[in-house]
Amino acid sequence: SNSGSYNLDYTFTPNAAPNDAEPNDTYDTGELLENGKTATGHLGYLYFGADTRDKEDWYKIVVPEKQNGTARFIVTCKDGLEINYIELYALTGGEIKQRNMTTVYNKPKGDTLTVSDLASGTYYVKLIHSSNSGSYNLDYTFTPNAAP
Repeated sequence: SNSGSYNLDYTFTPNAAPNDAEPNDTYDTGELLENGKTATGHLGYLYFGADTRDKEDWYKIVVPEKQNGTARFIVTCKDGLEINYIELYALTGGEIKQRNMTTVYNKPKGDTLTVSDLASGTYYVKLIHSSNSGSYNLDYTFTPNAAP
């Protein structure tokens, strides 16, 4: 009601961390995560015009042939993002099956998933959005077992 004037100010602040390559919402679209590297990404954002929210990101890892060892994944949330889980999957007989998982929710600095019985092969890591939107870092290291 009434009449008058107003001022409208607009500010856009981009995330400091770069986004992950999209689409990566299924195991077969995730990009390769190399040993000793850190992936950055965003979760929780609404895609304009698609009315869908980015709720999960997938990555692929390859444990070299004839190696067994320990894989460690460390996820760190930023910008208010909350992630529910880090999950590890294997492709077995043409079917994707969950192997290991850890809960990240309510741990503002993130959490670590350690898998100490990983054999050579291809695996998939899934990050599942919980709430808010923001960026994350996903660190991956694989340490081969010492030779007997």
